[in-house]
Amino acid sequence: MQLCAEKEMVYDPSLPRRSSSREEGNETRGHFPYIDERVSMLDEVTLDKILRIRHKTNSRRHPKWQEIQYWIKRWHRFYLRRRAVKRAEERGTEAQLKKALASS
Repeated sequence: MQLCAEKEMVYDPSLPRRSSSREEGNETRGHFPYIDERVSMLDEVTLDKILRIRHKTNSRRHPKWQEIQYWIKRWHRFYLRRRAVKRAEERGTEAQLKKALASS
C-alpha cells in the first residue's frame, strides 16, 4: 500500500515537472533523477597503467613511495627531453655563427 502511495506522490500530474535537456523524447520520469545506463561502472585502464599497477610484485616498498618515485622519474624524463632539445638548438646556433665568421 505504501508503494502505491509513493507512486501517486511521485507521478502526480498536478505537480510541476522538471524538464531536462538529457531526457529522450517526451517521456517523463517524475521526480527521479536522470541515470545514464550506457556509462561503464569502471574507469577505462590503459596498458601503461595496468603494467604499473600490478598487484603481485616482489617489491617491499609502500605503494605511496612507488607512486612518488614514478612521478619523479616521469618528470625527469620530461626534463631530459627538454634539455636535449635545448642543447640541439644551441649546437645549431653555434654552427651558424661559425659559418658566418668563416665566410667573413
